[in-house]
Amino acid sequence: MKRVAAFVMAFIITVAFCGCSLKGTKKAIDNIAQKAGLSNETGTVVSYKVNGSEVKNITPANENNIGRFADCYYALDDTQKALYRYFLTAANERVEGWFSCGKAGEDFENDITAAYKAMLCDNPQIFWMPSNYVITKVKYNLCVAFCIDDDETKIDFLLKKDEIDTAAASLERAVDSVVSEAEAFSSDYEKELFVHDRLCKNCKYDLSGGDMIYSSYGALVDGVCVCEGYSRAMQLCLLRMGIDCCLVYGEFEDVGHMWNKVKLEGSWYNLDITWDPHEKHGAL
Repeated sequence: MKRVAAFVMAFIITVAFCGCSLKGTKKAIDNIAQKAGLSNETGTVVSYKVNGSEVKNITPANENNIGRFADCYYALDDTQKALYRYFLTAANERVEGWFSCGKAGEDFENDITAAYKAMLCDNPQIFWMPSNYVITKVKYNLCVAFCIDDDETKIDFLLKKDEIDTAAASLERAVDSVVSEAEAFSSDYEKELFVHDRLCKNCKYDLSGGDMIYSSYGALVDGVCVCEGYSRAMQLCLLRMGIDCCLVYGEFEDVGHMWNKVKLEGSWYNLDITWDPHEKHGAL
């Protein structure tokens, strides 16, 4: 069961950094949280004992390397920011098994939910991470695992570890191709429109396309995705061109939906590729 709290937190984060006001939106947030069908990253606290010798110590990413367009990161509190940096290292280094994230706070479950969602929202190039994970405490330390296979739990990356580098290189080539062609245009609006049209032309909406349909990889490499894939692909391409673009969670006809907000000439605009002219499809 996907937790409502995870979705509400993610929605509040996106609204906060998109320059919108939360005033008067509580009812809408509650409705969206109850009806959303998007994949929501949520963890499970395990009760079995974890041996401290099984826990890896990893170095959290340097804040200076987070980047100026990491809108979700800058909306987090200090505790959540620290977790985000651990998760970014775990994702980029494909850390298997348990790893320590420092001391556990009182609200560690919600902190982890917010930090993990934020990390994925800021980094559309990371497409191999699972939507679920496990959490435990060893002494006073908070420990997390995104990839683990033991007698109690089995969670894995969406691709085999030795396949991720190859897939990531394919995504980089696809992004480089789009960005290179877009650079022929002078204004940010023209570049955004080019990426929009490119995705409409080359990507098919298909709910049966497998795990990658929710990712930038699905949209840019496989050419098959759903609303999340379109949105993450648009975000990734525009960020590479220095154009601020973020993800927005919402709903359409009682079904969870995702689209973008893009900043052009100092103003934020909604951008929803899913509904624009390309191969017709059914539900979101």
